[in-house]
Amino acid sequence: MAAPFLTYHEPTTNQILILLSFLAFLPLSHFVASKIFRAGLIGQIILGIIYGVPLANILLHQWQETILALGYLGLIIIVFEGGLTTRLDLLKKCFGISVICALTGLLTPIALSIALLSAGFGYEIKESFAIGAALSSTSLGTTFGVIQEADVGNGKGGMVDTRVGTVLVSAALIDDVVGLVMAKVIAELGGDGADLGWTIGRPVLVAFCLSAITPFFVRGTRLVLPFLRPTWKKFTWAQRNRTTVNFATLVVTLAAFSAVAAYAGTSILLGAYLAGCYLNSLSRKPSDTNMVINNEPKAETYSSSAENETELKGSTYVQTFTETVGDVHEHILSAFFFASIGFAVPFLDLWTGKAIWRGIVYSILMIFSKLLVGIWLPVIDIFASPKSASTIPTTESLSTPVTEIPGSTSRLARISWAPALILGLAMVARGEIGLLIIQLAYNQSGIVSEEGFVTGIWAILLNTIIGPMAVGLYIKLKSRKGKTLSLGQWR
Repeated sequence: MAAPFLTYHEPTTNQILILLSFLAFLPLSHFVASKIFRAGLIGQIILGIIYGVPLANILLHQWQETILALGYLGLIIIVFEGGLTTRLDLLKKCFGISVICALTGLLTPIALSIALLSAGFGYEIKESFAIGAALSSTSLGTTFGVIQEADVGNGKGGMVDTRVGTVLVSAALIDDVVGLVMAKVIAELGGDGADLGWTIGRPVLVAFCLSAITPFFVRGTRLVLPFLRPTWKKFTWAQRNRTTVNFATLVVTLAAFSAVAAYAGTSILLGAYLAGCYLNSLSRKPSDTNMVINNEPKAETYSSSAENETELKGSTYVQTFTETVGDVHEHILSAFFFASIGFAVPFLDLWTGKAIWRGIVYSILMIFSKLLVGIWLPVIDIFASPKSASTIPTTESLSTPVTEIPGSTSRLARISWAPALILGLAMVARGEIGLLIIQLAYNQSGIVSEEGFVTGIWAILLNTIIGPMAVGLYIKLKSRKGKTLSLGQWR
C-alpha cells in the first residue's frame, strides 16, 4: 500500500549539477543571444532544444513537464504585466486598427498555405488548412518579449508605451483568442464535427463579452470603493503592509479573471490581460478610467501630471509587481516559458533534404504573410488628414477629408516605414499557440501527416527565431551612431 505522503528522497549530485547548469545557462544564453541576435529569448529556446527531449534530453522528463507548467505560468504573468502597463487611452484609440491588422495576420497565412501546400506540395485541403491555421497564430509571450526588449530611445521599457506597441499587443491578443478557436476546430475536424458551430462561436462570444463587461466592472468597483474606505482605515496592519495587501490583490484578481475566462471557454491569456487592464484602470483617476468607457474625446487624454504620477506610484500595482514578482518572473518564469518552447520542437526529424527545402520555402511564405500586417500603418499615414496625423491615428481618421495646405507636409512624407516594418516583423513569431495547433492536428485529429507536421514545425521554428531577431537587428541598425529610432506618429 502506498504511503499517504510523498516519500522524501535527496536528489543525487548529478541531478543537482544538471539543474544548476540549466539555471546558469538560462541568463547566459539570453545575454549571448541578445548580443548576437538582439533577441535574448532565442537563446533560451535553443537551450530548451539542447536540454530537452528534442536533442540531448539531459533534464528528466518530469522536470521538463514541471518547467513547462511553470513556463506557462510565466507566459500568463507576461500577459498580465502587459495589461498592467498598457496605455489604456491608446488601446481604445487604436482598437479598430488592431482588429484590421489581426484579421490580416490571420487570413493571409491560411490563404497562402492552402495555395502553396495544396497546389504546390500536393497536400489535401483539410491538411493545408490545419497547417495554415497553426501558422496564422502569433506568439503573445514572444510579442511581449520583443516590445519589452526593443530599445527605441523612449526610456520607458521598450515599445510598451508606444502606439505601434499597443497595436501590436492588441493584434497579437486577438490572434491568440482566434488561435484557441482554431485549436478546438482542428481537434473537432478529426471527429464527426456535430458541435463545430458552438466550438467556433463560444470562445469568440465569451471573449467579446468579457472585454465589454470589464470596463463597467471598473466603474462599479469605483462606485463601491468610497463606501469601503472607512472600514479599510480601521485595519492598521493593512495600512502598514501595503505591499503585501497589493500583492494579494494582484494574485486574487489574476486568478479570478483567468478562471472566469478559462471556464467560460475562451483563452486564459485573455483573462490575464483583462485582469492587468482592470487593475491598471483602478490605479488611475476616474477621469483616466473613463477613457475606457466613454466615447467623448475630452475623456481620452492620458494624464501625466505630477499629481497623477504621485498617485500612480502610491496606488498602482506596477510598483508592487516589480518589487515582489519582477526579478523571479524575469529570470526564472519567463525564461522557463521560452525554454519550454524548445522542448516541443522535434529537432532531429527536421533534417532530411525534402523537409529542409520545403520547410524553408514555406517559412519564407509565412514570414511574408505576417509582414503584410504592417502595410496598414503606411495606408493610414497616407489617408489620414494632417490634423489627425498629428494625434493618435484611428480608423475614423480614414473618413476625414484630406485638405492639403500649401507648405504642409505631403502625404508620402508623413509615411512612417519604421513602425510598419517593426509591426510586421514582430507579428512573425508563432511560438506556443502554433505548436499547440499543429500537434493537435497531428496527434489528436490525425488530419496532418508526418510530412506536413515537419513542414509546419520548420515554419513555426524559423518564424519564432527570425521574427524577434529581425526586430532587434533592425532597431540596432536604425539606432546606430547614437541616433534614436523614429516611430513618427506611432511613437
